[in-house]
Amino acid sequence: MEQGQSYLKIEHSLDETFVTINVPKLLDEDVIKEIQTCLLGIVDSGKHHKMLLNFSEVAFLSSSFLGTLIKVLKRVREKNGELTLINIGPNILKVFKITQLDKVFTIV
Repeated sequence: MEQGQSYLKIEHSLDETFVTINVPKLLDEDVIKEIQTCLLGIVDSGKHHKMLLNFSEVAFLSSSFLGTLIKVLKRVREKNGELTLINIGPNILKVFKITQLDKVFTIV
């Protein structure tokens, strides 16, 4: 199993990768690093240009995880891909709005 995959459910379709984050509280630095490594690996594989990150299982996240998302978005854009964040709960959405990252990320 690829590093970080125990925290993620990864599904591939013809043109996109759908990733569900299975960690309710994204606070632990080691977990965040593993998830980052896995997400960047998916992007670098070049299999799909569109990635959907599903936050339906996430209740809390740290500023460190926001940094991970920014790194992943940068890598996706370098590969001319798309990153969409979906099923973000109201508490996490509030964090994106306070930090103005809701203007940086596509959130649906």
